[in-house]
Amino acid sequence: MGKFNVPSKRVGAVSTFKKVYNIAIDQVTVPSYSLRQVTDQGEYEALRLDVKQHGIKQPLLCYQLDGNNMLIDGVNRLDVARELKMKYVPVIFDDIDEKTAMEVSFNMNDKRYANTAIEVANFFHTYKLKYKVSDEDLSRAFSLSISSIKNYLRLLNLPNPVKDYINSGALNQHEGLYILKLDTAEDQLKVAEESVKNRWTQVTLQAVIDGMRQSQAVAEYRQNIQTTANISGTEPLASVLQETCPTCRGVVPRSEIGYPDKAQCVSCRTEAQEFLIRKYKQKARITGYDEGIESDNNEDDQI
Repeated sequence: MGKFNVPSKRVGAVSTFKKVYNIAIDQVTVPSYSLRQVTDQGEYEALRLDVKQHGIKQPLLCYQLDGNNMLIDGVNRLDVARELKMKYVPVIFDDIDEKTAMEVSFNMNDKRYANTAIEVANFFHTYKLKYKVSDEDLSRAFSLSISSIKNYLRLLNLPNPVKDYINSGALNQHEGLYILKLDTAEDQLKVAEESVKNRWTQVTLQAVIDGMRQSQAVAEYRQNIQTTANISGTEPLASVLQETCPTCRGVVPRSEIGYPDKAQCVSCRTEAQEFLIRKYKQKARITGYDEGIESDNNEDDQI
């Protein structure tokens, strides 16, 4: 990169190789890829009081790009300096390119702070698009497993309000990934809101989502069976479920059509359930739709 174009005097030295310069505060630029997007208010207030009393003890780290002083590390210190109306800030310059600066910025922040999963995801997404790299390249550059990289990036598919919950700490990364198991943004947002509102544990959140997915699977299965029966010209699903209970001979109500777990009389739940499951298996064989049905070779299946 060559000689730095720094229009200010040297004010000290952190090491033999790093000079410290006083730079006008409006001459320091925060890049758009800055990792830290969310500020802990308690942490920020403690820093503000310290800077107000003692000044900035740890210089900011920058590199130069097209004549601009681009910040690598020190976003909070720069924000505090602006709030306190300081005219100059101490800066160390590193002779590196932009790609290396991004990697250094991530590593320095990741070691000192508990960055949110969304902050990390946005950073990786920007890096990936900017330098056209693969998840494998990200894994090598930032010393993380490929599965970790993929899980961070998946979080960006969540609705923005859910990402805000993760940024605020109301939800964690694992909860966000589990919410992604729901198919629609509407369901994802609804569950996230209920979880935050009612302070669900992670176990409770997962149980609710599992229940919703199971209900959706039953509905989809029921619809597919009905559709394939109509297309193939076989007996409609309604007639299959309008059976007499094999134990007490009671008639199964029409209101229970399409839901095998409920298509039974209360007094003989097990027998009726098994009877209807066998009916479903027979219908699946007729129509060619057998998804989600366990196979067996029992003679009882031949109805």
